[in-house]
Amino acid sequence: MRNSPSRLLYAMIIGLTAGLIARGLVSSPEVLLPWIEGVTKPIGTLFIRLILMLVIPLLISALIVGVLEAGSGKNLGKMGLRTLFIVVLLSSISVLIGLGLVNWIQPGKWVPKEAIQAMNHPPPPISESHGGWESLLQIVPLNPLKEAAFAFDPKNSEGGILAVMFFALFIGIAMLGVPVAEARPVRDFFQSLFTISQKGLQLILQMAPLAVGCFLFNLGAQLGVEGFRLIGAYVTVVLAALLIHGVGVYSLVLIIGAKHHPIHFFKKISEALLMAFSTSSSNATLTKSLEVAEKNLQLPPAVSRFVLTIGASANQNGTALFEGVTILFLAQVYGIDLTFAQQLQVAGLCILAGVGTAGVPSASIPFIAAVGAGVGIPLEGVTLILGVDRFLDMCRTTVNVAGDLVCATVVARGHQEQSDPQ
Repeated sequence: MRNSPSRLLYAMIIGLTAGLIARGLVSSPEVLLPWIEGVTKPIGTLFIRLILMLVIPLLISALIVGVLEAGSGKNLGKMGLRTLFIVVLLSSISVLIGLGLVNWIQPGKWVPKEAIQAMNHPPPPISESHGGWESLLQIVPLNPLKEAAFAFDPKNSEGGILAVMFFALFIGIAMLGVPVAEARPVRDFFQSLFTISQKGLQLILQMAPLAVGCFLFNLGAQLGVEGFRLIGAYVTVVLAALLIHGVGVYSLVLIIGAKHHPIHFFKKISEALLMAFSTSSSNATLTKSLEVAEKNLQLPPAVSRFVLTIGASANQNGTALFEGVTILFLAQVYGIDLTFAQQLQVAGLCILAGVGTAGVPSASIPFIAAVGAGVGIPLEGVTLILGVDRFLDMCRTTVNVAGDLVCATVVARGHQEQSDPQ
């Protein structure tokens, strides 16, 4: 049975309420530690370890498949370069907005330090940050297999998950230069690996309600009512960042890049946005997005089909924003101070992950767990946001789909000016 938003919401409410009741019945939260350490915490940890088990095959296959789809055939022309530029620009802006808000508001610190310390683990040592050329050189792996094996080790002083992503992108780009007939076996392998990894993730996510309930029981038992405040602050920051990007940034891009009135634009694409919100899937919304682009926005089919097909998997700037906010939020919760250089690295990872994050519900959870583990966030930390993830997934998918249509509109404008020079 698939996980519905209601199942996760019920699990969140039951777990948090049970934790609050348990805390009210005992003289001290320490009395509940045997139950937490022996039952609820291991369940949450098992769930995260199962997700981490799939991160490397899912991430490598997704990035390679994404590059191959984006760079096939005519996609390497001017339209492809223009699309790539807009995608990277929008994703970069979205991540910077998210990181700026989370650093300013600091939702992970909206509870007393004493309460946070009660649930914190001593943060593991984080690898020393390098500067200048040395940082860039660390991205290029000497041994990709070693980087994959130690990608989640915070003591790893090499490139970690970023080096794995670089390797996958490089292999994907290299495969573009190989004749299709010769590369087909490898293409088929990575496509199959991607599909199987997605199916494995869906199976693991069936355990999400139990893991959410267990972790939020721990949260309620250790933080009390402050747990509600913590989650509320996180949701508020994510929604505020998505609103700023989805309305403010997209409107400016439409006005400057496409000479299009934003209000008229959003009215015309409202059907696609509603479907994106209800399905939490850019891929499931693709057919409606194509219909809206060609009928309502009057975009050339050659442009809309190209840009929207690529955008459904590669233009996930709402998801990139969400991932950046979540990683910094969890770092704040666990008292991990990330340096400016480390935050920039997180931003770069989120932008790159926009290419490889599948356009299906909850696809960003493995990435958050992987990057979080790399900066010292405890494995069970990601379960803190699982109770509200499906709702936020609906919101960020709406921003993703709007971004695809914005990108298509801007590319169509440039294509028209290039076709009809004055």
